This record gives sequence, structure tokens and C-alpha cells, in this order.
Amino acid sequence: MKFVPPDDLSSEKHSKAERLAHQQEVDEFWKAWREYEEKIRPLLSPALQRLHDTQVDDGLIRSLWIDPAQNMVKLCLCCGDLRVGYYDLDLTYYDVELTPQLITLLCLTAHHEHTEIQDDEVDIETGKAGTEPPAPIYIHRILWRTMIRTDRFPLKGTPAFLYNLEPEIELRFGSLDLEITPRKDRKFHKKKDFITVLHAWGENEEPILI
Repeated sequence: MKFVPPDDLSSEKHSKAERLAHQQEVDEFWKAWREYEEKIRPLLSPALQRLHDTQVDDGLIRSLWIDPAQNMVKLCLCCGDLRVGYYDLDLTYYDVELTPQLITLLCLTAHHEHTEIQDDEVDIETGKAGTEPPAPIYIHRILWRTMIRTDRFPLKGTPAFLYNLEPEIELRFGSLDLEITPRKDRKFHKKKDFITVLHAWGENEEPILI
């Protein structure tokens, strides 16, 4: 993530001077974030602006579709809370810079049953060479939260500690389609084949599921 807020401080373990210095650091962080946001917002496509304004924190993965031959990724999420309401958020990324490592990380992250979105940010970089004017490269960084138990059967009277893996995925792409559909809650059933990766064995052959 380009912008990571400072960690919280405990009022019991830190002096007043330390807390004041930390608060100044927090204020400077949010000031820098707002200035950068104002700078890039006019450069984003309407779909990217809408994604930027949409709450995806705690989002759950409903399905993942990857087509390497078409450089396309479709990520279907369940987002929202009691305050803003619940909704399906379907994100289709086109002209994605896909690598075997990125495909693997996407599938492993989606496969974990406790995966939720912890944070995300939208960004843009200088246009891609070879086009006139250079086409912009859009970026969607997603920080994931995966709760993994360190001890499935803890000793009696001891807590079951959780270790939180936080993989970060950076999708670099040329355009985005976004669709939001209201829903009544966060409950849904994942299909057996909720992760799909297309693979073509030859130029004239149809893609198959792997």
C-alpha cells in the first residue's frame, strides 16, 4: 500500500509527549493522503472514481474468474455493513498485467475461507509506452485479512491465538467495469467452482477450466 496509517498508541504505555508526537504524525499522514487523493481523482475514469468512493472494507469473495489469454480478471465481492447497507460488488479488470505469480496469489487468497478485505486504494501511473497519448495505467491495491489459527486445539484455560496473514495484491490494468447490486445481508453460498482460471492449449483451441 502506498499509504499506511501509523499504528495506534496505548495511552497507558506511552507518555503524553509521545502521544502528542504520534497524533502529529497521524495528522500529517491524513493531510498527505487527502492531497494525493485530490491530485489523482480528476485523472481517474468514472468507474475508478466510483470504486474509490465505494466501501470495500471487510468485503468477502463470492467468486474469482481469470482469463490470462484476454488479460482479464473478474472479482465478485460481497460488501457493506448495517450502516451503508449490503451489496454485491462485481469488478472486471481489463488489460491486466498478469503473471503466474499474481494468478497464484489471487487464487490462494480467494481459496481461504476467512479472507476479507482489510483495506484498498486506487492509484494511477504514467501512461503505457507505445500509445499516443500514452494510455494511463490504473492500479488497485488490495490488502487482505486472513485469520489463521496457530493452535486448533489449545490447552484448557488458554486462548486460541489467531495469526493474521495480510497478503497484498496489486492489480495493474487499463480499464474497469463496476457493477453494484443491493443485497439484504452478507450471507451467501459459494459454488464449488467459485474460482475459475481459463487456459488455452493452442491458438485454435477453446479455453478449458483448470
